[in-house]
Amino acid sequence: MSILDFTSSKKAGTLIDAIFDKPPFTLQGKLLAPPLTKNPSTVGTAFGYAMGLQLRNLNRDLVREFPLVAEDGVNGDRKRKQFLKDFNQRKEAFLKGQLDIAELMPDCMVLAWLENVARSHRNFPNSQIFDTAEEDVKDLQCLVKLVDRASFTAVRRCILYPRFGQSSLDLKGADADFIIDDTLMEIKTTKSLEFEREYFRQLMGYYILNKRENNMYGELEKLGIYFSRFGKLFTFQIPMMRGEEKDAWEKIEAAIEKYKRPWVDYI
Repeated sequence: MSILDFTSSKKAGTLIDAIFDKPPFTLQGKLLAPPLTKNPSTVGTAFGYAMGLQLRNLNRDLVREFPLVAEDGVNGDRKRKQFLKDFNQRKEAFLKGQLDIAELMPDCMVLAWLENVARSHRNFPNSQIFDTAEEDVKDLQCLVKLVDRASFTAVRRCILYPRFGQSSLDLKGADADFIIDDTLMEIKTTKSLEFEREYFRQLMGYYILNKRENNMYGELEKLGIYFSRFGKLFTFQIPMMRGEEKDAWEKIEAAIEKYKRPWVDYI
């Protein structure tokens, strides 16, 4: 999520707004899964893992990796290590049709808490990580039921949680949610069906990182957001750059260099 720190910074955000036109947003829909939880952000993170499981199952011949940011939240803890080992076994059982995805919802919540540890560098107690609230699981199950499988069936490729090489490291570990064919998508588990400017900047940020890494995921053609509480997917063609392309990329690189320098000095 550190891509948001970069794209919301004054220099980078203003630059993205100046170079790219934000597309119109006309998507409408009803809030089908209102929050049932006191932990909506963590449920949103958990849904990212639940969505990954569904995509892995739906596109099993195309998915090569199932990376887990949650692994960085283990911090050498024996119980957390054992959980990840058990989760991988349950994941394989799910992919073989031996488990229903509903049985993995508590696991997705634990993964979300471990990811919170990894991203915030706060070591939450195991009592908070493993004692999954019933309303969190119910909320997550409601989101899973809304997923339209046809919208996420890949033809050529399906990449889960893509990272962008050195560029992601420069921005403290930026990673997206998934790529299906030529479309990079983010999940937003929000109760507002709005294409906010910060979402547009975030998506364009991933596009920029991919270009900066010599199109490591090929030429992306579209970007999109899946609004999980509405069961709605919004995609758009990547807008053309305004102005001289060389000049624009030089300004983007300067913004990245300015942003990353304190981070590099810190580590």
